Amino acid sequence: MDLLKAFLSIIVAFLPMYLINRLIKYWEKRAHERKMQALKIEWENKRMLQRQQEIEAESKKKKTLIPERETAVLLKNKLELELKNRKKQEEAATKQRIKQKEEKAKAEEQQKIFQEQERQKYEFEIWIKNNYKPNWLEFQEVFEQQGIKHFYHFTDNSNIPAIKLHKGLYSWADAQRIGIEIPRPGGGDLSRSLDQRYGLQNYVRVSFTKSHPMLYIAKNDGRIIEPVLLEISLDVAYLNETRFSNMNATKTGHSQGKNIEDLKNIRFDLVKQPNHFDIQDDEKHFYQAEILVKQKIELKHITKIIKL
Repeated sequence: MDLLKAFLSIIVAFLPMYLINRLIKYWEKRAHERKMQALKIEWENKRMLQRQQEIEAESKKKKTLIPERETAVLLKNKLELELKNRKKQEEAATKQRIKQKEEKAKAEEQQKIFQEQERQKYEFEIWIKNNYKPNWLEFQEVFEQQGIKHFYHFTDNSNIPAIKLHKGLYSWADAQRIGIEIPRPGGGDLSRSLDQRYGLQNYVRVSFTKSHPMLYIAKNDGRIIEPVLLEISLDVAYLNETRFSNMNATKTGHSQGKNIEDLKNIRFDLVKQPNHFDIQDDEKHFYQAEILVKQKIELKHITKIIKL
């Protein structure tokens, strides 16, 4: 019992000191924790402040960069627009130069064409003056009134190559003179003898009809095997030396000459008939009225070759 009391006395004696120490340590620990907590809060506040400053700085930087980027984009667009406009202007200027060049070339070409036409017109007028009858328009008027559009000349198809080679249809005498060989001449010895009697050996004789009676005679005589008809331009009638006969120019009683009266003397009412069969016997010879072209008919005046 005494020991217990003694033990209790000791405990009572030392207990306050122990408690005080424990309390001191507790308060020290609490003070340390509060200090650490304060330090932590202070650090976090500093960190938050620093982050906010960083955010503000970044935001400010972005605000600064956006106008610069926008300015760069605007400048780029402006340059592209200027380049595009400059390109359009250059293209327009190029097109304008090409157009002006083409217009100039066209004007020069038209001027050349006009000058060439004027030259040809002048030369043609000179040629007409030197080669056509002075009153050739009167002859043309007669043909128009009578509805005459072409003359005709029959020959054999075998003669066509020689006509093309020598660029025209020659009278038989001129063909002989210059050495042109006629494979199948349409006229016989009698015809040529009559031509010489009347001085017609240097004339090419054409008619108003496609159905010339002499064609059938030449076929029957064998002089013409493959007949063709040459269609002749009226221009040969206007030549100075061209003559007009109211019937076959080798027939006795014919009338022929170079004047307008000689042309009007032709019986157009008869020569325009499709053939001579329905014409009265005493008028049949007028169906063979002829146009006599001196020396040759140029190839340009042979407008068509008709196979019969």
